[in-house]
Amino acid sequence: SSGINAEWPLRPGENSFNEKINVERDRYKKRFNEEAQLLENEFASKREKCVKDQDAILDELQIQFKHQKESILQDHETKLDHLKNRLKMEIENEQFALKQSDESLQERKRKYEENLKDILKKEKSTDCDSALIPLL
Repeated sequence: SSGINAEWPLRPGENSFNEKINVERDRYKKRFNEEAQLLENEFASKREKCVKDQDAILDELQIQFKHQKESILQDHETKLDHLKNRLKMEIENEQFALKQSDESLQERKRKYEENLKDILKKEKSTDCDSALIPLL
């Protein structure tokens, strides 16, 4: 007696139902694996491109940072040079003023010494009262 599940007799070269299912399953498995491999390759290539893009961006940022740092350092060096030059000029001006003042004091001292000698000479030759008059 043949039931619902009974298979029809196979013709020569014909595959059974289970074999047909297995062939289809293998075909789908192969297609799935091929598509999965394509997606994986595409993902890997996109990831590689992203890494390259990120590396390029980082390189550019490092270059910009280096230039900014050099620029800031140059600005500071320029400012320091200006300050050094200004201080040097101020010191030279002070030294010149001190030298002038010293020369002026030396000149005044020399004149006082000359006056004192004159007074002492006159003192010897005249009385003390007349010798003190130039001091007043």
